[in-house]
Order: sequence, then structure tokens, then C-alpha cells
Amino acid sequence: PPQFQMPSQHDGLAYSKEQLKEWGYPDYDRKFDDPNWLSQQLQRESMDPRENPNFFLNHEDPEFWNNAARKPHMKALLQSDDHWKLRKNTWLEQYSQVSESNDFRREVADCLEESSMATRRLVTPILHYRPVELHLMQVIKQAKERGVPFGQMVETAENQRILMDFRNAIDNDGAKGAEHLFLDWRQREIQQSADSRRQKVEGPQAESSMKEVQDGLSFATKYRKDGVVDWDRGCPEDALQAWRLGCEVLQRIRVPEADPAMKFFSELKVALLKNRALAALKLNSWQEALESADQVLKIDDQDHKAWFRKACALEGLGKLEEVERCLDMIDGIAVGRPDRDRLEHEIKAKREKVKALRSKDEVSQQRMLQLGLQKCLFSEEREPQPSAAP
Repeated sequence: PPQFQMPSQHDGLAYSKEQLKEWGYPDYDRKFDDPNWLSQQLQRESMDPRENPNFFLNHEDPEFWNNAARKPHMKALLQSDDHWKLRKNTWLEQYSQVSESNDFRREVADCLEESSMATRRLVTPILHYRPVELHLMQVIKQAKERGVPFGQMVETAENQRILMDFRNAIDNDGAKGAEHLFLDWRQREIQQSADSRRQKVEGPQAESSMKEVQDGLSFATKYRKDGVVDWDRGCPEDALQAWRLGCEVLQRIRVPEADPAMKFFSELKVALLKNRALAALKLNSWQEALESADQVLKIDDQDHKAWFRKACALEGLGKLEEVERCLDMIDGIAVGRPDRDRLEHEIKAKREKVKALRSKDEVSQQRMLQLGLQKCLFSEEREPQPSAAP
């Protein structure tokens, strides 16, 4: 990071734009830093309801604060504040880890005095390597949890084997051996983190409380509307992020089947997933769009929008053969619907586009095949055929 500089007392900004960019702060429209623009914007909002969705709302209304947070300049301010909090929490977490590591190092040194001479001879030369230190920290935690002395825990056959492997690897390969051990440990940490994320995605196993359900539905509804506002403003990236957050909120709650909120939960989840698929298609995130559409179809396999967005995602991924099945499903769903003519028109246009793409692919493949055959037939590097025996 750039060298720290004290904020200037004469500039409008505490830090330069280059510093903020280097530190990863989100970019925003520079007019938001102009006091004159802010003053004019506040004046417009105080006089024109079209500029201020809170014009007829009271500050006690929950939607009042949601609307305030959706204003572009307030959204930029909140994003910068969130990034500042992220940097602060990251630094505090790193500081906590360093402090905890220092405390553990002192505790490890004290605990090793309780172990046997053989263990001290085994561990002392390699104690300064991070993987060894982490393993001994884990041994101390296990000893405290089980209520046994550290010396007894470290003398177990499994811990002795691990320490011996550490010692052999470091003695044989030196720093490379230590690095290899560290990478192995890091890989295990990544796997554990992936397992934790997978459990988070799969959702809770126990049913959520009434308050958890109400809070989750409230936040998901807010994120859904946030995405709609961003989409209408022509900001598909922000809309996609809002709809992702809404989906994540719903994944963290589990509504009982008999709960009256179950219907609203399902409808909200379907709406967020379809919106997420739409925004992903706009940004050419074909795989995310496909996964979102598939999740909708698991809930309602008669949703024609989900089938159409799945067809668009498959087209983007180049899986043209699978697009026709999605269009056939829409044909069946369209029967009896009042908007059947519109759906049939869209399906026809999509089929013609897919047909044109297939023809283009076939022509391209034929051209490549002809070039390959010509290269084989007329290449000077071909081995001469043996002449027939007289």
C-alpha cells in the first residue's frame, strides 16, 4: 500500500483519489464530492416528488430509510463505508491472529518443558516453522478440551508420528520441506472452508424461528427492490449484486412447511432467482444464469420465463442442442395462456437464431475440415508411399 500521508486541511477529500483507489475503495461519480451539486440535489428533492421517493413518507416508515439508501450519492457513501469497515475488520482480525499466535508461542514454549526429553529434542530444532507451530497449537487446544496435560497429549502415537514426519521433511528438504508442509496445511484449511461454505449454501438443517423468518423475508424483499431500482437506472452489476444478496439471505433460513409464510417465501425466492438469471444474462454470466434458472425450475417447472432464460444461458454456453428442449417446454406451457401469441413469437425468433448459429457452426467446421484435408494431401512433409514390388 502507498505510504501513509496525513490528510490535508485544505482539500475537500481526506485522502487523494489515487490513495483511495490503491486501497480498493469503490469508484463513484465525482460530482458527489461537489458541495454545489449536493446542495442543488437536496433542493430538488425538497420540491419534486419525482426526485424524492420519500416526499410523502414519514421517517418512521421503514421504507423511508430504504429509499434513502437507494439514492445514488447515498449508495456510494454506504459502499465506501462498508469497504472501510471491511478493511478495519480485516486488520483487527489479523491483529487478533498475531496476538493469539504470540500468546500460543509462549504457551508452547512453557508446555514443552512438561514433555519428555525425546519430544523436546524432536521439536525444538523445527519449532520456528509455521506448520509445526500450528500443529502444537492444535495439540494444546485438544489437551484443554479433554482436560489432560499437554505432555500426555503430545506423547500420543498419532502426534509423535506427525512430528516425526515434520522433522524428516525439514531435515531432508530444509525450507522446501517446510514450505511443502505449509502448503499441505493450507490445502486442508481451504477444504475445511469449502465444506463450511457448502453447508452455508445448503442452508440450515433446523427450522428457523419466527423472528429469523420475518427478518430474512424483510431483508430479502429489500434486496429485491434494491435490485429493481438499480436495474431501472441501467446498473445491471449493482442489480445482480443486490439479487445475489437476497438469494443468500433466503438460503440462511428454513421455513416450516405449515408456516403461512411458506407461500411468500417460495414466491420471493423464485422472483429473486429469475431476476438474478436475467441480470447474469445481461452481463454474459451464462453459468450463473443457468444455475439460477435451474433452481427456479426445481420449484416450478411450469415457469416459462425460467425456461426461456435457461435457453438463453445454454445458447451463451454454446449448448445449442439443449436449447430446443427448453423451447419445446415453453410451447406446451403456452397452450391456453392469454399471452400465447407473444410467447410463440419469442420462441420462433429464438429458434431462427439458434438455427442460424448451427448453420454457421456447420460451415465453420466444414471449412476447417477442408483446410485440414488440404494440408494433409499437399504437405511436403508427408512420407512417400513405398513403391509396389515388381
